Amino acid sequence: MMILPFDLRMIPMALAVSVSSNLDNIAIGTSLGFRRIALRLRDNAVVATITSIGTVLSAGAGTALTAIVPDYAESTIGGAIMLLVGIWIIYQERAKSRAGASASVDPVEASGVGGRINASELLMLSLGLTLNNIPNGVGAGMLHIDIWLLGGLNFVASLLTLGLGMHVGRRGMHWLGRYAGYIAGALLAALGVTEMVF
Repeated sequence: MMILPFDLRMIPMALAVSVSSNLDNIAIGTSLGFRRIALRLRDNAVVATITSIGTVLSAGAGTALTAIVPDYAESTIGGAIMLLVGIWIIYQERAKSRAGASASVDPVEASGVGGRINASELLMLSLGLTLNNIPNGVGAGMLHIDIWLLGGLNFVASLLTLGLGMHVGRRGMHWLGRYAGYIAGALLAALGVTEMVF
């Protein structure tokens, strides 16, 4: 019988955090695909690797914080972080909608239409998406979600969501990117409330 290094009950929580943390990739990918900017599989893997490292490190920081936070408050604080991040994401999406923006801030806006993303743009894109994942990672760490499970699922989620965004962007389905942020915010907020209440 195989013994897993983590509690199976962590999988749904880790999956929810990973998916919600990477839904903004759909908006970025949609914008790139719509403008016919090529993102190779290895480029996508670089983004996934960097964001996953950032997620693991931030989750490790969250786990370390539990050493100084009372046991009864860990779930409340971790859940509150996710709730606040979720609300903030939804607020930002509403603000962008009012301003007439059609997608998330694109770190490679200067690339124009067509061509291939270069190394500096790829690094900037990766770091920007990593910063988005840090609060979620800290909250997940405080909820004692296994950091390696979280990192692995984040890697897969990043690959799939950025690839999906590129795919639909090339087909002109730009509307999908507009709703990704709302879904991410709602999912994080719901997860946060669940952890605070139950």
